[in-house]
Amino acid sequence: MPPPPGPECPTCGNPVPAGTSHCPFCEHALPAGTVRGRRTGAIRIVNLEADRPPVEEALRRFRSAIQEGLLRGDRVLKLIHGYGSSGEGGRIREAVRRHLVVLEERGRIAGFFPGEALSAGSTATRQLRERMTGKGREDPDLRRGNPGITFVLFR
Repeated sequence: MPPPPGPECPTCGNPVPAGTSHCPFCEHALPAGTVRGRRTGAIRIVNLEADRPPVEEALRRFRSAIQEGLLRGDRVLKLIHGYGSSGEGGRIREAVRRHLVVLEERGRIAGFFPGEALSAGSTATRQLRERMTGKGREDPDLRRGNPGITFVLFR
């Protein structure tokens, strides 16, 4: 019999260590007795640029997040990759998006939406919100064209 699921952040659905007061992924304050449960329709957030890793480490985190999302049956994954300190893109962002194109072409993911393509009332935002439930539907990045993030859709 598999072990029971660990505590998960009720905001982003990521696993959190016991006794933690803030989610290490989305940094939201956790209520006492953090809830457990499935993430069907919930948004999971993975910060690829935390601790400013080299591109290779960020891609390792990216591959791990994609694999976990596929195994767990996630519907939406929000990747925080940053836009680069130069304001012209950023190596992590570019590498992640190149990999997403390949994953989409191979049918491993249903698609992805660059953050800059999202705005209030856009088709992309409507499609994402249809896949989400709860607080994920109100994610502020769905309305503000943020080039430092990308949303991934799983099948």
